Amino acid sequence: MFTLEGHSGELSCGQFDFTGDYCLTGSIDRTCKLWDVGTGQCIETFRGHTDEVLDACFNSTGNKLATASADGLARVYNVFSGACLAVLQGHENEISKIQFNPQGNKIITASSDKTCKVWSTDTGNEI
Repeated sequence: MFTLEGHSGELSCGQFDFTGDYCLTGSIDRTCKLWDVGTGQCIETFRGHTDEVLDACFNSTGNKLATASADGLARVYNVFSGACLAVLQGHENEISKIQFNPQGNKIITASSDKTCKVWSTDTGNEI
């Protein structure tokens, strides 16, 4: 058993990938971290949000992850390169929940602005 340490602030979420070999954590330190469950080592730190990360998730194949933040934005990242693939902008307030659909081509976000939005993962545009 490992204790995953490395965030500088309180953790707000955590999720395993479909293999169970990796997990991610989101934090009020405005980052999301990818961890190797077998070693307990941080593999990547995903940055870009200007406020706390409230939720994060993997797609079904584990090659992308998405983050939801109190800054009102969601971000989609390539798990392997760490590159930000899309910034999902359109909510009027913080985004508290995020999830890929089973096919991995859409994302749903839920916000304190009392709306849910569905996004294309290919374009980053609202559908």
